[in-house]
Amino acid sequence: MTIGLGPNFIAGETIDVVIETAWGERLGNIIREGPSLPLSGEPKAIAGHERDRFVYATSEGQFITKLKIGDRVNQGDPVASIGELTILAPLTGRLRGLTHDGVWVGKGTKIVEVDPRGKTAVVNGLGERPARIADGVLKAVETLV
Repeated sequence: MTIGLGPNFIAGETIDVVIETAWGERLGNIIREGPSLPLSGEPKAIAGHERDRFVYATSEGQFITKLKIGDRVNQGDPVASIGELTILAPLTGRLRGLTHDGVWVGKGTKIVEVDPRGKTAVVNGLGERPARIADGVLKAVETLV
């Protein structure tokens, strides 16, 4: 059984089922035939920041970092490196998403996310979106096994 998460998968053609990952009432739904919604729009805003809170790899290579989720960073602080390229924090806040040290990343991979809310940043546990996606995966596994 193969389960795809989000855009670029087609249930019944390239994969067995797709779980919808786009915000909205379909989030977490199991799609048994056809594609999920296409990638569109901006991420949900956090303290007025949308896509600007993310860093995407501009080249491929091994991601190296000494930081961890929850660490505080200031805008422009070094967060990691890919080869000779230094990855800088896009905002001041706490690291909410961070690629694991030593992982090979492709160009365009989302590698860093900063939560700009400071002390009230949510960096632990599952947020609403990943929880609904995980619930969809669990239901798909339960029905296909």
